[in-house]
This record gives sequence, C-alpha cells and structure tokens, in this order.
Amino acid sequence: MNKTIFRIIVLSSIILVQNSYGQEVTTYKILSYSDSLPISYAHISIDKKLLTYSDDNGNFKIDTSLKFEELKISHLSYLSKTIAFNTLKNTENIFLEEKTSYLKEVV
Repeated sequence: MNKTIFRIIVLSSIILVQNSYGQEVTTYKILSYSDSLPISYAHISIDKKLLTYSDDNGNFKIDTSLKFEELKISHLSYLSKTIAFNTLKNTENIFLEEKTSYLKEVV
C-alpha cells in the first residue's frame, strides 16, 4: 500500500515538473487608446500564426519563454499593432487606436 502511494506521488511530481518546466506565462491587457476600456476578442498572432484571442476583459496570456520575432494584435474595430518581442517584456497594457471610416453621401 505504501509503495503504491509513493509511486503515485512520484508520478504526480514528475508530471507537474514537466508541465511547468521552462514556461514563463505573462498576462497582458489590450485597451482602447481613446477611453482605456478593455478590447475583447482581439486576435493575437505570433510570427503570422494565430495563437489566441483576448478575453472579455481584454486579457490574454502568452508564454514569453518562446522565442519569436513579433506579436501582432488585430481587431475589426481597431488598427492592428505589431510589437517586437524584446519590447513586449517591458509592457503590461497594450493600447489600440480605433479605426475611423467615412461613408460617402447617399444620393
């Protein structure tokens, strides 16, 4: 019985170490430049590959131990923003500017 419990504890420890080894997960927040409100469901891409979306509060998590060139954030209502990896480490909040479009007069 004691050997079985010991084996379970050792296996659990190994699994936990393997899952957490080398990961540096950081949370970022995407906000509107004009009113500092969170931007939900923005697309987050790393080196032109879709990684994740921001949640309802504008938050997203990324493993910064991964080596990549640039992170791109895009949203239908905002201008896309590209951030170099080395400047991302010094950032918590990322601000996006709203897109403005003008409609022609309807005749």
